[in-house]
Amino acid sequence: MNSRSMGRTGRWWGGMDGLGRSCCNWERVGDWPNIHPQTPPTVVFGKHASTVAHLLSRAGIPVQIVTSLDQWYVSAIRKLLWASAMWLLCHDVVGVVSSNTNNEESNNNNNNINSTNSPMTVEQVHRQQGGRLRHLVEHELLPAAQRVLQSQIMEPTSDCDDLDEGLTNNNRENNRHVVVDIGSAEEVLEYCIAYSESIQGAIPSKQLALEELATRNGVFLRHTDIPQPMHHALLQAQLDDDDDDDGPHNALLHRARSHNLAEQDATSSSTSSPTTPSLEQNSFWIHNQNLGLSIRATPRRHPNAQLQQGHDQTEKKKNLHVVVIGAGMMGSSVALALSSSSISGGETIRVTVLDRLPLHVDGETTMGSWAWINSNEKGAPSPYHTLNCLGMLAWHRCSVVQPFGEWTGSLVRRRTPIHYRGHYRAKGPLLHDPNGNDDDTSFFASQHSDNHDSNVYYYPDEGCVDPGAAVRAMRSKAIEQGVTFIGNAHVTNLIRQPENGPITGVTYTSSSGDNEDDTTISYHTIDSIDVVVVAAGVGSGDPVLGELPLLHSPGVIAYAKPDDDDDDSSHPRLKQILVDTIRESHVLQRADGTVLVGGGFLEVGGAASAQSRHDLPNTPSSATTTTTNTTDERIMGEALLRAATPLAASLLNRVSLTATVSRNRPIPADGFPAIGRLVDDDNLYYAVTHSGVTLSPLLGELVAMELTDNVHCHLLESFRPSRLFQDLSPPDNTEI
Repeated sequence: MNSRSMGRTGRWWGGMDGLGRSCCNWERVGDWPNIHPQTPPTVVFGKHASTVAHLLSRAGIPVQIVTSLDQWYVSAIRKLLWASAMWLLCHDVVGVVSSNTNNEESNNNNNNINSTNSPMTVEQVHRQQGGRLRHLVEHELLPAAQRVLQSQIMEPTSDCDDLDEGLTNNNRENNRHVVVDIGSAEEVLEYCIAYSESIQGAIPSKQLALEELATRNGVFLRHTDIPQPMHHALLQAQLDDDDDDDGPHNALLHRARSHNLAEQDATSSSTSSPTTPSLEQNSFWIHNQNLGLSIRATPRRHPNAQLQQGHDQTEKKKNLHVVVIGAGMMGSSVALALSSSSISGGETIRVTVLDRLPLHVDGETTMGSWAWINSNEKGAPSPYHTLNCLGMLAWHRCSVVQPFGEWTGSLVRRRTPIHYRGHYRAKGPLLHDPNGNDDDTSFFASQHSDNHDSNVYYYPDEGCVDPGAAVRAMRSKAIEQGVTFIGNAHVTNLIRQPENGPITGVTYTSSSGDNEDDTTISYHTIDSIDVVVVAAGVGSGDPVLGELPLLHSPGVIAYAKPDDDDDDSSHPRLKQILVDTIRESHVLQRADGTVLVGGGFLEVGGAASAQSRHDLPNTPSSATTTTTNTTDERIMGEALLRAATPLAASLLNRVSLTATVSRNRPIPADGFPAIGRLVDDDNLYYAVTHSGVTLSPLLGELVAMELTDNVHCHLLESFRPSRLFQDLSPPDNTEI
């Protein structure tokens, strides 16, 4: 079935003249068609549709016969959208961090890193660049595709009248203008995922895409009244890359780009532009060099300021004094990102970080974290799941923390089967450990352990980290870049002038001395503050800091080490993170041999956390404890180890408890992150979340972008803290 261009009208369908039209799914010309459970049906329309459908069905190809040309257009445009987006993202290797060539184990554990700068498969794009794909589709290609659909159904179709032959009068009357909507972003993305799943391992041909540029990406780019900055940037990157060789397509590509970006096609000039909200008209993309991500944003302005379009019109902050309260994982990440922004952007940004603990402590909540880097059980697809997936990607792309990620993958045992449909890479249900470690995890991998009907899944992209090491690295780099960290600093007041005006200063006390009798209390004030970022974890519920509503969610972690008499070379090691939601035990082992065991309800944030603890009150930071010597704590730690032993008996029978750490976890009242200002014109900014280990490298950069570029990042709109003080639906009911 040959593609053909219809001249001035810009039609781009494939079809059989005088017979019918079909939108088919072949990987390449001449190949046997792909047959896969996820393969979208081939859509057929026309007087011979039944005959064509019969022939295709005999080859096992799923077929859908439609009774209107508009329905066929919808399918064809969805396929064209997939073809236009996926080749760009598959071949966009700029900004993808190369893996450490010496770290063979990381490479073998399926890091989300393109170590060779080679093109990605379609499966990898959905897994590693899902956020970028969503933005490209939802905000650029989909609006343009809707315009393409409108232009097709509004055009005269005399050259297609032969398709009407054989239809009844009623069908002929209704064979056009029946379907005028290509579908929602979720529907289109589901189609893209399904199509990609049917050709896993495939890499779209860049050469073919460039040859077909005018009738592929050009179809969308001709609608120049619809902003497509990301589409333009991705295409420009491929054009610039093509400049490096003397291929025969080079001149043709630049002519196609010039036509598509500078001229409006005749088919769109006669179509009225749909109304676009002012927020979308004034949104733009900001590229974050540290993470290699383009973030959609909207200018932040005073309510009385005139709204103008374009990033260049925003009031970019050139001189900024930020006080960050909290020096744990989140606070250190924000400080690092702000200082990096200052260096790369030329701004003068002064950053002071206050923490109530001594600086030799790596953060109150940080040391009580199991430190699982994941987006597991986080509501796929949802804004929270998307945010966590991008957080996982940030661990691979942030050069400061990247060396500390240990990407072992996870085995998770649960009662209920899961269906991610491409939103998150998982294998299962499994009968055996996918990496052949049945001796170590035979109990865990069993489908019917303890007579429980269970489902075991393997998540190859998940990992863990020593959060203390990561925090120390972030602090060290931030200090190198000019950040001041102050420990033993207890914030006593946020000074507002006038009383209900912006924060202009912070007062805090500090203590010195080796014992209570020698303790000296001193009082300090920091003036001329532009922004206060509250990243104090559970301390964010302090009335002095605005009393952010938090859940009461205590957790306990047992630390253990292999017995001294064991030879390190022969000592068994866990190959994956083990999470058993049925026995409520979870265990992991770090690269240095340290074993961490947790138990009870597994907190992953989101609605599940809020539902499980809706009746528990808020708690101040003083409710948290750290104890390693008391009898009760040791008993608790030993009990956690015993409960987890069946999961990995060969390891846990040969370890000894070294510490038990109890912490209250910082979970906002509805379970979701609280990121941003309570009021847009205020300068008190919250950065509080559970899943802080997974999210901190990403959120630090997003917070820095909002403060230094004076914008609202669309990724964070679902998580503004104002919802916690109002009767609003949780973020899972919204889209990014």
